[in-house]
Amino acid sequence: MIPYLLRKLMYGLAVMLGVVFVVFFLFNILPVDPARMTQGQRADVQSLQAVRKEFGLDKPVPVQFAYYLNDLSPLGIHLNTADEQQRYGYVKLFPVSKSKVLALKWPYLRRSYQTRKDVASLLMEVIPNTLVLAAAAMIFAIIIGVFLGVASAVNKDTWIDKLAISFSTLGISAPSFLPGLSLPGSLVLC
Repeated sequence: MIPYLLRKLMYGLAVMLGVVFVVFFLFNILPVDPARMTQGQRADVQSLQAVRKEFGLDKPVPVQFAYYLNDLSPLGIHLNTADEQQRYGYVKLFPVSKSKVLALKWPYLRRSYQTRKDVASLLMEVIPNTLVLAAAAMIFAIIIGVFLGVASAVNKDTWIDKLAISFSTLGISAPSFLPGLSLPGSLVLC
């Protein structure tokens, strides 16, 4: 049982690392310059360089990826300064060098290029609306699913059964936000 759990844990970590790798490199391959996004098209060279330095975009891509992984992981190597400890809110585990410590922390999702707000706070702002939308979609799916299941079971191998199966397949294929948009007042909540 323990080898099975360890194997599944390793698969999960590999998938998570793969997703992080793909997301990071997709954002670095895109032809959009985050410094231009924050400063606008008419920004001068000095302000663009300052923004690139602020976000760490002046470093090579492998170094950026290492910093990205360090920010996302719950265990990270950080400077042993009060400013760094306040920024990441970490708990020191043990020193790695004179100026760095291995720390336990919440993942730091960095700051948005567009708004310069913490991404975690931006996510917390939209979670209530997302939960309302998900609940509406689930309620809609349960009501329609139970109705279609009963209708299909009662009228086995008839046109009603085939229509219910077709509608169910269409419902599975559609994105989950469509039922939420069809509810009255859901556009006001978003």
